[in-house]
Parts: sequence; structure tokens; C-alpha cells
Amino acid sequence: MPPKVVFRNCLALILMSVSLLSMAQEGCKEIGASIVVNQPDTERKGSVQILLTQPHDQVMISLIGPSGYFKHDIQGDFVGELSSVGGYVIVLTGRKENQNFCIEKLDFTIQ
Repeated sequence: MPPKVVFRNCLALILMSVSLLSMAQEGCKEIGASIVVNQPDTERKGSVQILLTQPHDQVMISLIGPSGYFKHDIQGDFVGELSSVGGYVIVLTGRKENQNFCIEKLDFTIQ
């Protein structure tokens, strides 16, 4: 199997697992996040700003996008240079298991 197909299958499995886990979670604390998406134009590439209600040092942020795009443990609240058109998923988890945060995902599209 070509590497791209294997990678896409793995991403699909991860996203499906996150979706199932988020439905099965009980008694966990909401991270509380929203996003502001800036679509690309002739002068700049797309970007997303992640707004958290919890302290950033308690939350781990990952971004999965088209064409194998993946960023893990994003340290800031802004991700730029999103040049690939398509769907992106932000996955939010607690840094430590004892924090008992729910796994959350936020979807957005760069057009």
C-alpha cells in the first residue's frame, strides 16, 4: 500500500477513535475552546486562532489537515501558513490524565 493511503487510513482511525471517546466520556471537565478562522486571500495564507477558557499550559493542542499536514503540541494560540485547501481538525486534550479534561475536537475548512 502506498504511504499516503496508509497515513490517511491511520488519520481516519484516530479521528474515529477521538469521536467515539468524546461521546463515551462521563464526568470529565470541558476544556472550552473556540476558534477564529482567517481564510487565505491574495496577500496571505490561511490561519486559525485557538481561544481557550482553560490555561494553555494545561491543554495539549494538535492540528490535523489535508495532504498529511500534522502539528502536535502546539505551544501558542495561533497557527498560520495554512496553504492547503480542505478540512482541518483541532484535537484538544488535557496534558495530565488526573486533570480529567474531556477530549474535544473542532473542525474548520480552509477554502
